[in-house]
Amino acid sequence: MGFRRKYKFSIIDHLYYTGSIRRIHNRWFMPLEAIFFCVFSVFPSLLIMRFLYLVIPSWLLSALSVGWVWATVEVYSKIEKKYFTKARERAYYRRYPERKDKNYFWLQLLLPLCLYSIVLGISLWLFLVCQ
Repeated sequence: MGFRRKYKFSIIDHLYYTGSIRRIHNRWFMPLEAIFFCVFSVFPSLLIMRFLYLVIPSWLLSALSVGWVWATVEVYSKIEKKYFTKARERAYYRRYPERKDKNYFWLQLLLPLCLYSIVLGISLWLFLVCQ
């Protein structure tokens, strides 16, 4: 009999494996992707654009924002490749078998929409109110 590795699952695992069941028409982000990209790529890009627009030209701001988002996507893909393995996924569904075929449509739809509305509110606040 083989050795079964013991995993400790956190909220990150739950968010990742919740969204990996069924994507909504392959257009919506998984919940973990939506949180990661909002926190590490969209918010810093907005802050870079807001607070550096007087110091550096706009084309450089655009390039900086695109580079920042690209770097965030690369970091996420490296984390995803190293951390979320097939063995870990099998262990997760072995521990929580009821979650394998459960549809989390509400989480996949509402979480990104809420995050996008928060981003829109923050960007309006940064660019219209704080001038």
